[in-house]
Amino acid sequence: MERKNLFKKGDLVWAKIRGFPWWPGIVQTSKVKLGSNKEESSKEIRVLVNFLGDNTHAEIPLQKIENFVKKYEVFSKTKKKSLQKAITIANKLLKGEIVSDTNNKPICEKMKREKKTIKPSNVNFNT
Repeated sequence: MERKNLFKKGDLVWAKIRGFPWWPGIVQTSKVKLGSNKEESSKEIRVLVNFLGDNTHAEIPLQKIENFVKKYEVFSKTKKKSLQKAITIANKLLKGEIVSDTNNKPICEKMKREKKTIKPSNVNFNT
């Protein structure tokens, strides 16, 4: 199976940006970016990832994205509080304790239970 078929919108992943540790996120979209000469070898698949815990996103090269569950033991060992928080959010998403909205942003458990309308004013990312 080709790696590009491994990730689709809503998938929980680890993504790597230079200068930062591997970080959990949710796949938003993926696209092929062509180089200037438009040859096959210049194609680069980039994936838009919404990072958990810090409300940021970035287009990441496919080579810098890994399956969250498969690489959990490798990337989850950290003492960094912000990364621990992001991992906790990812684990809650996996267990179904929280859900994500249409933009794949985590929503607190209370929102899920009460089935409130999703508005920026009643979304709590600090679960």
